Amino acid sequence: MTQAALPLLRGAAGRIVFVGSVGGRLASQFAAAYHASKFAMEAIADAWRQELDPEEIAVILIEPSAISTPIWDKAQERLDALLADADPRMARYRDRLLELRGSLRSADEHGKSPDDVAAIIEQALTEDSPDTRYVVGAAGKVATALRPLIPDRLADKLAERA
Repeated sequence: MTQAALPLLRGAAGRIVFVGSVGGRLASQFAAAYHASKFAMEAIADAWRQELDPEEIAVILIEPSAISTPIWDKAQERLDALLADADPRMARYRDRLLELRGSLRSADEHGKSPDDVAAIIEQALTEDSPDTRYVVGAAGKVATALRPLIPDRLADKLAERA
């Protein structure tokens, strides 16, 4: 869709704002497909930013951390279905899935408001010199800043607890 709108953006000196997730920079267990899509969005935004810079078209990526939306309820419903599965192979994951379910509930309860994301999108669209990325949420800002400094195995252990 963005590619189809590109001729109009060129004519209007517009900018492109993608809404991704800190899940495009930080992955956690049992969400590989979600993270793969968000990592891909990171790559698209980076490549397009480089390709469109000579035309002075800004490409901006909004990266929310935990935001209170129905996604958490849907994820909990999916986990409930997995936990109800009688397949003996699921037994190896049961304890971790139960912990994950609690984390999902906490993320919803402590997540930022969708209005906070909307305010950042507005900022990205109206600033004279927008940043290339905006992380929404203090926890996401800390995590994305620290992640490149932490060895992978330590990051894995921290992700298990988060």
